[in-house]
Amino acid sequence: MTSEISTQAALTVICSSLIEALKRTKYFPLITAETDKLNFIVGGIVAGIAAFGVHLTYDRATGVLTVTGLTLATVGNFVYDWAIQWAMQHGYYHAAIKKSAM
Repeated sequence: MTSEISTQAALTVICSSLIEALKRTKYFPLITAETDKLNFIVGGIVAGIAAFGVHLTYDRATGVLTVTGLTLATVGNFVYDWAIQWAMQHGYYHAAIKKSAM
C-alpha cells in the first residue's frame, strides 16, 4: 500500500508539473493559465494515462507487442485510481502551483 501511495503522489507532482510546462510552450496554444475548464479536462486525461494499469512490452527482434494486466479487475481499479489521481492532481495544482503563481 505504501508503494502505491508514493507512486500516486509522485505521479501527481510529475503530471501537474507537466501540464504546467505545456501551458508555457507555443506548441499547445489552447492550454493556458486562463483556460480553467480545458485545464481540468486535460488533467483528467493525464490522470487517466497515469492510472492505467496495463503494461506494454515490445520485442524488436520478433516484432511482438505484448499487453499484460488487462483484466476486469484492472479496469475496475483503473476507474478508482483515475478518480484518486485526478483529485490529487487538482489538489496539488491548487495548493502548490497555482498558489505560487499568484
